[in-house]
Amino acid sequence: MIPRVIAIGGCGIRALTRRMESGFRNADIIAIDTDRKELTALKKGEKVSFCPEPKRGFHRPFPEDLCQKVEEEKEWLVDLMHGAETAILVSGMGGTTGTFISPLVAGIARGTALFTVAVVSMPFGFEDKRRRSKAEKGLEDLRKQVNSLIVIPVNSILPLMGVEVPLQEAFNTLDGILPHS
Repeated sequence: MIPRVIAIGGCGIRALTRRMESGFRNADIIAIDTDRKELTALKKGEKVSFCPEPKRGFHRPFPEDLCQKVEEEKEWLVDLMHGAETAILVSGMGGTTGTFISPLVAGIARGTALFTVAVVSMPFGFEDKRRRSKAEKGLEDLRKQVNSLIVIPVNSILPLMGVEVPLQEAFNTLDGILPHS
């Protein structure tokens, strides 16, 4: 049976795109994001845009709006997962989309009796403390919804790369590691 690989948020989509470029073939792909540009980078698979209308002048969605969008699209997501035995979620914790949508999508997958695995990355140690705190809360919520959880220890990547690593290079390296986990 072919698994459903569900890339959630920019980190998940970039990681999956990089994996597909290296020959990843045996999976049905679902990509979920609030950024339509990230979704267009994915060459194959079902693309789900949870892009609510801007509120109060903000173009980034509020977590409660994302959660409501997932609930509104729940039946459609169940249909996308139909026929699989396994769901593999790939996302980054700490931002908005991966952090808040991943636990909800995992709950939907597990509710359809799919064996549910999540492969996630946490923020680098030098990133904002609020981002790290949000990531830890998201990870706690996700842990309750999956059968298996793989957390990539991104801080262990930096020593392997050398002392003076540009930020973008560190993120690109992570994008290459995440889908191989």
